[in-house]
Order: sequence, then C-alpha cells, then structure tokens
Amino acid sequence: MSFLDDRPLRDIVIPGSHDAGTYVMERRVDNNSSQCQEISVLEQLEAGARYLDLRACRARDGEYWMYHGVWTHVRLADVLTDIRSFLDQNTGEIVIATLLIDADDNIDAGWQWACDQVKDHMATPSDLSGKSFADATPSDLRSAGKRLVLLRFGAPSQVACMDREGVYAGTHAPEDYVAALENYRIWSDKMWILHLGIPYKGDIHNTMPTRSEWNANAFLPRFRGEGQYASWLRRRLNIIAVDFIQRFGWVDAIVNLNHHHPKQTPTAMVPQVHTSRFTWTLRATNENGVLHIESGTDAPFRAQQGQIHVYSPQPGFPADPDRRQTQAWAWDNDARRWNTGLPWAPGMCVAWVAEKSPNGPYAPFLKLVTADAVTLAEATYTWNLRIGNDNGDLFLEGDSDAPFRAQAGHLHVYPLHSPFPDDPADKAERWKWDNEAHPWNVGLKWSRGRKLGWVAQKSPNEAFTIFLKATI
Repeated sequence: MSFLDDRPLRDIVIPGSHDAGTYVMERRVDNNSSQCQEISVLEQLEAGARYLDLRACRARDGEYWMYHGVWTHVRLADVLTDIRSFLDQNTGEIVIATLLIDADDNIDAGWQWACDQVKDHMATPSDLSGKSFADATPSDLRSAGKRLVLLRFGAPSQVACMDREGVYAGTHAPEDYVAALENYRIWSDKMWILHLGIPYKGDIHNTMPTRSEWNANAFLPRFRGEGQYASWLRRRLNIIAVDFIQRFGWVDAIVNLNHHHPKQTPTAMVPQVHTSRFTWTLRATNENGVLHIESGTDAPFRAQQGQIHVYSPQPGFPADPDRRQTQAWAWDNDARRWNTGLPWAPGMCVAWVAEKSPNGPYAPFLKLVTADAVTLAEATYTWNLRIGNDNGDLFLEGDSDAPFRAQAGHLHVYPLHSPFPDDPADKAERWKWDNEAHPWNVGLKWSRGRKLGWVAQKSPNEAFTIFLKATI
C-alpha cells in the first residue's frame, strides 16, 4: 500500500493484536479468562498485525514472561525474537508496539533490557529529525533504517488509549464500546489505540472466543461500511487492537479503511499545550564515616507519598522498591537533610521512590550509587496541560513523563472571568483527578480568557497549590 508511505502514523488505520503474548497460557483453565491470541507473534505479524500490545513480568526464574493477570508460557525474549525475525524478512514493513513491564517488577530495568534486544530496529526521536512518532511516516522510518516504534505502555505524550476512559473495565457489551467510541475525542498530534478486548466477567457464556465474536459482529459491519454504517468509512480511527487477529476478517476490514480518505469525524482537536518542568536532586556525603543524604526539588508539590530508600551494595536496587528491604528509609519531606545513621561505603544504593497512582505501587524516579565522598544525581520531568476545543466544547488532559503522580493531583477549571485563586481548594467550577482525565470533556464551553490549573499538594497535610497555570 505505497499510497500510505507519506501519511503520518496517526492518520493510518492499523490492525493490531490485543495482548499479543497470550497465545499459550500456563494453565489451560486460563484460556477462557485471559487468552487473547492463539498464534505466535511472528504468525500474528504474518497475518497482518502491525501493532502489538505486549505485557510482561519477571518471574522467579529471572526471565521476563508474558503476563495478563495470570502467567503465560511465552517468554518476552521469544516475542522480541519474532519481531526481529519479521523485520529482517520483510524489509519494507513497519511495526508499532507498546510494552508494559508489570508494576511489581523493576520497570526501568525491564524496559532497558527489552530495548537492548531490538536496538538494531528500534527508532528513537533522534532518528526522525525532530518529528514525533505520531507525525513520522513509513518513509521516514524506512529512510532512518529503524522500522520498529516501541513505546512504553501508556506513554501519554505519544499515544492515547481509549480504554483509559473506563469503558474497558466497566462493561462487556459491545454496544457500550460503540457508544463510547462515538463520544470519544482525539488529539491531532497523537496516535491512539482502540482496544476491542472485552473483559472476562465470570459468565460461562462470556468466554474466549465468544467475546471476540461479539465484537466482530458489532464492529466489522461498521468497519466495512455496510448499509446504515456507510459513514464509518470516513470515521477517524488509528490503531485498532483485537483479539484473535487472524479470525473473522479483521485485518482486511481494518486495512481497507485506509482507502477512504480524508476522514471526517470526529474532528482531531489541535491542542493548546502548556508545560512545566521540575528537577529532583539527591546528594550523598560521607561525613565522618556516616552516610548523610540531602534531597531537594524546585517542584511546588510532592511526589505522591515520596520516600528515600537506602539499599546495601549487594544485591543493590530491588526489583520492587519495598521499604522493608532497605537498610534505612525516610519520608522524603523528612529527609531534606538526613543522617541515615549508616556507615558510609562505596556502592550504597539510594533511591527516591513514589507512587504512580494513589494506591501504588512504588517506582524509583531518581537513583544514586555512592562513589566519592560526595555523590550527586538529578532527574527532570515534564508536565503538559492540553486544552482542546471540539465544536465549542472544552476538553482537558494532563500528561507527564514522570513515573510518579503529583501528590493528589487534579485538574481545575475556574469560573469564567475569575483570576487564579491563591488557595485553589474549593474554587474550581469543574475538577477531575488527573489520572482520570484522558481526555476530559469538562462539560463547559471553550471560552477565551478562562483560567485552568493543575494542582497538587506539597505534602499530604498541606494546602493545594497550582503548579501549572493556563489561560485559554
């Protein structure tokens, strides 16, 4: 399909495999609840999948295995080998994948290990002359000699995922997916994923492959533009991830949508983006043979439930940052200048950790290994507040590259013509938790001059502060 060579990835309709690594479950009983594919990843690619939803966890044997709430009998290493083999054998093809390393594991180490396995094929932003992956074309990727776009699962700056709005978890009725899709709004600068995987609810009739048949019966007539669904041929879609990719005619129906261009609905919202960046620092010193730690940040908020952990040189940083494994730990707001009481030694591992969501798990976002009498480390993260106008309706979204959440963060929309409040508590006309606003239909009209804010707490018991302000 050479006519797609110069079309941005965000404007191509791409067939994909939902939970691509679940084609062999560890236990047969899990086939009904968790199996979403039945052929290998190489075979899925050969069948036409060009997006792979990959989810893995490190097991007790130290290997990364594909995981979907329960274990599969598929190693991540074998999946990555399949991807390499397909790209080696098909030199014009492009593959997009998202990778989730289960939250109970060392996310950074697992991600880096996976990237190392596919580094000869994996594109980076520097390969694309400053273009985002959403704006890159197949020709761009081929010219760069890098034909794999591998993204961390849920990377909000690159790709949006419709099931984050709660449809996936809240229903197993395909008509609810259809209604949600018809109401969903998209950004002009992001790829986005429609996951058509219906969750298992324990109903004996709600099993695989029955659930995928329900979706096929609901969506394929629309994707083919049959009868009353002719307008769906002009509906703006991007990545469509399905169960049992080789069944039902999914690939042909999805790929054929690319012949109907340009798309008409929904309108892709051009975001007004406001950005703030903040830096966190750690300083470890040897003071008379005792380890002292100083921590600091220019952020006006706390990382969610932040803690400072100290681990022994061996075994070093744990896969799961649990304070019970530390030699010493402290809440970060008590560790601005902290005498750990531990004898200083080279190789001691210090981590600043925080929660990605209100109930965990913890993830490290700044690490330091003692070497000299004074050892320094820092990390900088970005927060983006995105404002959209869809036919006069106001939409908001907050995203960040930080592996943690701002303490009790939420988005505020203040009354029209009112200034930014000094104390934002109870001043918003509308508000929403930041981890639920993807994107958020505020329920108000887009109005020039209206004030918006991303707010969080400096500590659990302190007042909220606006750390990112925007005016429409």
